[in-house]
Amino acid sequence: MLVGKITSDNELYQYFHDGLGSITMIVDSSGSYQNLYTYDDFGDFRKKDESVNNSYCYTGQERDEAPSGLYNLRARYYAAGMGRFTQEDPMFGMKNISSSCHSSSLSPLVFDEPQLINPYLYVTNNPIIWIDVTGLVRIVVPGMGFSFCTQFRECVDNAVENKNKAIGNANTLKNNCIENNRRMRECYDILFEPQDLLCHMFYYNEVLKADGKFTSEALNCAGKWGYACLQEKEYEMLANYPW
Repeated sequence: MLVGKITSDNELYQYFHDGLGSITMIVDSSGSYQNLYTYDDFGDFRKKDESVNNSYCYTGQERDEAPSGLYNLRARYYAAGMGRFTQEDPMFGMKNISSSCHSSSLSPLVFDEPQLINPYLYVTNNPIIWIDVTGLVRIVVPGMGFSFCTQFRECVDNAVENKNKAIGNANTLKNNCIENNRRMRECYDILFEPQDLLCHMFYYNEVLKADGKFTSEALNCAGKWGYACLQEKEYEMLANYPW
């Protein structure tokens, strides 16, 4: 995030930001403001009052001067006035095509988030919580204290806990069933033990039900948080790329 700059004539200027990292004000060493900016949701200027040259505006990224006024987001250019990239997403095929070597069908993730079908969209039309500083992947706004990978892990951990709890309860019921059968045999001197088989059959049926529920919950976790987690990991790798 930009903090400030020193010009060739040794003038010091400090940058101020909003929650997205966009430059909202530039002040000089005396504390007097020199530049003021406000933006709409997609980064187009609502107000632009400049006294000193500045190329860094929306989400703190570099903006080309007129006539284009496009933001250079490294992999491609972004037009804030349209809320769209000017080139296709170079990772579009990898994001939207299934991993099978012999398949050209759309990934199920696309149907969970159909906006991914459009390769020109900026942060899938949700610039309130997402930003894109590479032109390749959206990331959650820094400083929100939120991680999709953390949400994904917690979701799966909760599914595992539910499964283990269900199996534990079934095991307790099975043991109680066997113990009741033992007492019945002692009271009535019954040597044959078919009742225990029913206890075990109940237990394994409950285990199968718990496994099925876990699979359903884990798939729901993947659909809700998995893709966003992958994007976080992509950004971590791309953030240090020597552009």
